[in-house]
Amino acid sequence: MSIVFTISEVFGSGQSSVVNAAYKLLDGLDLAIPYTTRPPRIADNQDSGFVFTSREVFEQMIARGEFLEHVSIFGNYYGTPVRCLRQARENGKDLLVKVDGTSDNGERTCAR
Repeated sequence: MSIVFTISEVFGSGQSSVVNAAYKLLDGLDLAIPYTTRPPRIADNQDSGFVFTSREVFEQMIARGEFLEHVSIFGNYYGTPVRCLRQARENGKDLLVKVDGTSDNGERTCAR
């Protein structure tokens, strides 16, 4: 069994720095890499902390129940794939998840 640790703050408030520091300091954690439909920024690279995908693919993943949680922020989707939790369990690790506390409509959809 894996414990899921969630860091949630308002969009753009620095939770990435907190998550990255915790991940480096604590043993036994897998880091969930979220998907997003936002376009990559100039500073984004392979280690940007996101998997970039199209809105169509993201919505197909929602329909198949492939996210632990997902939200729309400023017209773009962000979501944590269920496979991150499955991989953490298989590796005997806990999971560290970063979620933004902001959404377009005040709602976040979570898996059951």
